[in-house]
Amino acid sequence: MKFRKIYLLLALVGVACSSKGNTTPEWPWETPDKPAEENPTEPNPSLVEKGWSNVTSAYASLPEGIAVYKAPATLEGVKAVAYVAVADLSVVTWDVWSILDPETQGTTESLKTPGEVFAATSAPIVMNGGYFFSEGGKRYNASVAVS
Repeated sequence: MKFRKIYLLLALVGVACSSKGNTTPEWPWETPDKPAEENPTEPNPSLVEKGWSNVTSAYASLPEGIAVYKAPATLEGVKAVAYVAVADLSVVTWDVWSILDPETQGTTESLKTPGEVFAATSAPIVMNGGYFFSEGGKRYNASVAVS
């Protein structure tokens, strides 16, 4: 009698736990052994909200902590092509130096272009204010390059 009860109990458990088609229901929870996938967070959401696009991935050689954004096609109703580099100063260093060089001021030689500055310094970012002037046949630089 005791074994009949056990067999009956096992049969009921087997029937209760089986389902047609032997399919398991979808598990609505994350698998505990698998780490949750992290969605990358936008480092500068205020720029994205204003229509700027994060194009950092197009510049694969940039160091960590630098993000590049491209402006929308029009800024304040005017067609524009603009980029901005944003640096997280807790991660990267920001060196500012002037190209003010007494040997190049008042020269008849061409001043260095941003490409030439990059080639000489290998800085990941070179910004140039573009302030050059010529007077009396000589070229002057009133610009700052930031790398």
